[in-house]
Amino acid sequence: MNNIKKTILGGVFWTTVQTVINAGFGLIIQLVLAKILFPRDFGIVGMAVVFISFIEVFNELGMGSALIQKKKELLTPSHFDTAFWTGILWSSLLFLFIFLITPFVADFYKEDQLNNILPIISLSILLSPLSLVHKAKLTKAMSFKKLAIINNSSNIISGITALILAFTGFGVWALVFHLILRTAISIPLFFKATRWLPSMQWSKDCFKEIFGFGAYTTITSLLNKISGKTDYLIIGKFVGASALGYYAFALIFTTTLRNQLVSVINRVLYPVYVSVQDDKKKMLHLFLKIVSLNNLIVYPFIVGVFLFSQEVVPAFFGDKWLDSIIIIKILCFAVLFQMLNNSHTTLLRASGEVRLEFILQLIKSLMFFVPSIILGVHFYGLTGAAIGFTVATFLSITLSFFFMNKVFDLKFKQIIVAVKVPLIMFVFCLITTEFLKTLIDWRFCLIYYLIAVFVIYFWLAKTQIRSLFNEVKDSLRKNKRD
Repeated sequence: MNNIKKTILGGVFWTTVQTVINAGFGLIIQLVLAKILFPRDFGIVGMAVVFISFIEVFNELGMGSALIQKKKELLTPSHFDTAFWTGILWSSLLFLFIFLITPFVADFYKEDQLNNILPIISLSILLSPLSLVHKAKLTKAMSFKKLAIINNSSNIISGITALILAFTGFGVWALVFHLILRTAISIPLFFKATRWLPSMQWSKDCFKEIFGFGAYTTITSLLNKISGKTDYLIIGKFVGASALGYYAFALIFTTTLRNQLVSVINRVLYPVYVSVQDDKKKMLHLFLKIVSLNNLIVYPFIVGVFLFSQEVVPAFFGDKWLDSIIIIKILCFAVLFQMLNNSHTTLLRASGEVRLEFILQLIKSLMFFVPSIILGVHFYGLTGAAIGFTVATFLSITLSFFFMNKVFDLKFKQIIVAVKVPLIMFVFCLITTEFLKTLIDWRFCLIYYLIAVFVIYFWLAKTQIRSLFNEVKDSLRKNKRD
């Protein structure tokens, strides 16, 4: 257990570094671009990204997860070569498919500009399999330091390039190149980090092994995309590009930190969970620790966004983004719900429950998200989409708790205990700050809010934060020695 703890701490340290840089720098880039560009620019790119994200799910065929999940002693060089060449061939076919359907996508949205944008964005699908095996190797070896350096470098370079393009008048193309450069820049860095080169071999037996596991995870990922992107699809089609731009802007405020945190924490946890996959109690213990850590970080940010978005948005970004404020407030509750059962799909996948993960995502996508968002848009337009997404999120979390109880004997009480400090902070700060805003200027209320969060955390979570701080310090010393 000590070795696992050290691995987690090392991973958490480097993924925390990555989260701070990616979430912080990425958020700054997005906000500066929002200051320069217009809602329609974000909406047009959002329309393209919806279709790319659906097709992107099939790009790796779940082979990366299969290589990580498969026990080390059963992996051969042929498994890696087979995954690499399968990925290259399949991504080429997908790129050709996107090129052929581009006119139909543009006609679906009634946006001719997509004829130029969609093929360029889809270059990321063509390029990403080049680093499929390299990512799997680094993740399986738990080389989180190298992963953090690669991801941060590509994000920083692509972000700076996007800002230069925006400032020099390239408009929507600044957003387009921001997306594809992240993938392109990372590829040579992955090759350098692993020094792995494919050989000219392909095995039918190896393909069956990795694809058998990957098939479930691929379909599950598709369903996950459906639940996560149905709002984009419906808003873009029935409400328009500018409305989708407001929605995308609201997501920048509410989900950027949460998505970055979940992404990097999952990359740490997946190989760690795999290493203890025969001990479900140990897996659940680790899960609850991570849920507690995630909520300590995310809740103060999201509550702050809910309380002060109506003052911050017009003050810093102008009146052009005013229509996004109500969307921001609604989506804050979706994030708060999501954080209560964060990373549970990673836990299920690592324990081999890919079929259950698939069933859960099928129900969530087709029974919760798609109907809720369609009904929301039909009755209340853009605001209805946000309400529908939030309602579907709540229903999904409820369903997840039910099955987590069946598989891991997870009790709802355990979750409440894990997140009790953020919940206390949420209730107290929400009530008192909203009351103060009726009496004094919002800037003083913001100062009060920050002080209140600090006092509550110091009073109720001092031991937990101190323990985490000491563990990170120990991890830092260890990384310096290494």
